[in-house]
Amino acid sequence: MKRTWALLAVACSASAALGACTCEQPETRARDSQPARLAWYGAKRDLYDGIPTLLRFAPADEALARRVWAAFAAIGRTFNDYQRDSEVSRINAKGGPVRLAVSREMAAALRLSLRAHALTGGAFDITVRPLRQLWKRAAASGKPPSADALARVRAAIGSDKLALAGRTLSIRAAGMSLDFGGIIKGIAVDEVVRMLRAARVRAYLVQLGGQTAVFGRSARGRPHVIGIEDPRAPPRLWTRIVDPGGGFCGATSSNAHRAIRVGGKPYYHILDPHSGQPAHATLLFVSVVFRGAARCWLADALSTACATMQPARALRLVERLGGDALIVRLDKSGRPVEYKSRRWNDLLYRAAPGK
Repeated sequence: MKRTWALLAVACSASAALGACTCEQPETRARDSQPARLAWYGAKRDLYDGIPTLLRFAPADEALARRVWAAFAAIGRTFNDYQRDSEVSRINAKGGPVRLAVSREMAAALRLSLRAHALTGGAFDITVRPLRQLWKRAAASGKPPSADALARVRAAIGSDKLALAGRTLSIRAAGMSLDFGGIIKGIAVDEVVRMLRAARVRAYLVQLGGQTAVFGRSARGRPHVIGIEDPRAPPRLWTRIVDPGGGFCGATSSNAHRAIRVGGKPYYHILDPHSGQPAHATLLFVSVVFRGAARCWLADALSTACATMQPARALRLVERLGGDALIVRLDKSGRPVEYKSRRWNDLLYRAAPGK
């Protein structure tokens, strides 16, 4: 599971950020602008080798909170490839070719990952782990991978070499290994949202690294506002978006805190499974948002896949799937340029005068 950065969050006032790095103390009770006063549960923890995670919901329910944190922990035990005893680490240790039984949770994540691979034309791929390891070795040696080294590793990459039948996974090529870092945080947020909705909470804010889901009014009785970090100067914000009603979920990928450095030169940490090369260094960030719930997995996967695409293609893909996106890249002069989906401006937060 990829290490990532956390969020600047003022949760009860509903000002949070996709991809910032500190967490302010939220308010502990609702304001009079709420139809009724609600007690809020709120806590922040570092999960999965250092990913700051924020959970807030109302009305407060300690038993529900314990179940949610337990669910987060179970996801780590399954998908964190930094843990040697996780299920994904055990799968990766087998290499391939191999046919093996997997857990219900692993099978569900594999299905979503294979779907994301198909939707993005292979730009999202959970089999990039050998490529990630190659670039980590390059960072240690100070030399970029050779063309021959990239060709050898790419032979072990491709979700088309995976097959899932029920809970039986077939890995068809030697040297393959799995990395769920580009989708599992979104899957985790969706699972927590499912639990909160099943418990009939009236409002929530869930943040796991750069993945966020919100619903209902904040403790101040206002719509949730999410800030998108400027990766050049965190925790400064690039812009803010507001829940238009009905909640939303979103994900941001940027190179802040994550750059691969080879011989002193920074490279983007997201790798193109087709070419084996990092995303272009001129990319500042990709943010993807879906209105409603249960699609944070897709926002997460798309924010990864779109980093390796030209902006026009990426925006067409996101819009076709019903989402919105903001992509910011540097032009030849180093000036940032925004590429936006047609409805992106509808999400922008515009503070009242004097606010």
